[in-house]
Amino acid sequence: MDGIFYVFNPNLKRLQPMFQLKKTNIVWWPVTINEPVDGGKVTEFPCQIQFELLDQKEFDELSLKGDIVLLSSVVKGWQEILGANKKDLPFTKKNIDAFLQVPYVRASLFNAYLGAVSGAPVKN
Repeated sequence: MDGIFYVFNPNLKRLQPMFQLKKTNIVWWPVTINEPVDGGKVTEFPCQIQFELLDQKEFDELSLKGDIVLLSSVVKGWQEILGANKKDLPFTKKNIDAFLQVPYVRASLFNAYLGAVSGAPVKN
């Protein structure tokens, strides 16, 4: 079917997907970066960020080192991010380091990561 293991549930009389515990879970997740502008408003910039969803022990250990260390460990890629030249910004260590120096970018990424690890669907 789609890489998901299904079993027949006789109570529901249909196939049902089975949860599979994975060693590594990497997902593309929609993120909106909220850039502050005059008047107490924000400009929203939607993008896609690839996150590695850590287990609780890894998350706790990295959290103690600060949000920049945590986010540089869990962000594995991006789409729809432009550089100063208005072209796609390649995902590199130098670029993610610069990206994470912007406080509202970090806040947007951190909030999105928490949504991803909680399994909360993104509302449109």
